[in-house]
Amino acid sequence: MRLNKQDCKKIYISYYIGIDNDEKPVYTEPIKVFAQVGSINSYMLNENIGKFPGYDRIIQLEKDDNIEFLREDSLIWVDTVPNSTKNNMDYKIEKLGESYDNIIPLYCSSTIPNTKALYYSIDATNIYQVKVIYKDLTAIVPKNMYFPIDEDSAVWFIKPSNILSTNGKIHLINKEQCGDVYKLTFEAFDD
Repeated sequence: MRLNKQDCKKIYISYYIGIDNDEKPVYTEPIKVFAQVGSINSYMLNENIGKFPGYDRIIQLEKDDNIEFLREDSLIWVDTVPNSTKNNMDYKIEKLGESYDNIIPLYCSSTIPNTKALYYSIDATNIYQVKVIYKDLTAIVPKNMYFPIDEDSAVWFIKPSNILSTNGKIHLINKEQCGDVYKLTFEAFDD
C-alpha cells in the first residue's frame, strides 16, 4: 500500500545520534520527507482515552530508506521549517506504531512550551480533551483546530470527574483572531 501523495505534507525529521561531551543530545541535520499528517488531536475521553492518550498528532510515513533510523526520540517539524539553529521543532515522536502495509504510524507530542490539556463539553453529556498552549487563563488555538466552544460551553483545565464538576472549571469570555491562531481568554468559574 502507498500513501496518496495528494494527502501528504512536507515535514522534516532529525534522527537522534547520541550524547555529546556536554551531555547534550545530538541529532542529524533535518531531512525532508512526505507524510500523511493527522489533525491536532481532539478526542472524546470516554471512548478514545485508552487508544492514544497523551499524543497530540499522528503522522503516517511509508517505510523506505529515509526512515530507516527513526526512533522514539526523533524530532519533527510539521507546522514549522527548521531554522538555522534547528531548535524550533514542534513535535517529538513518543511512540512508533506497528507497521502495516508498508506504512508506519508515529504518535507525536508537541514540544511547544505550556501545551496543556483542556477539557470541554458542548452537549452536557460527553467530555472531550484538546491540547492547546494555555497559561494564566489564556489559550492559543490554531485556526484549523477543532475546539468548538462558546460562552455557554463547560471548560476545565483540570480533568473533570463528571459533567457537573466545578474543580478547575473556567468560562470563555473572549475569542480574538490573531493571524493563524485564536486567542481565547477565560475567567475562573464562580459557584
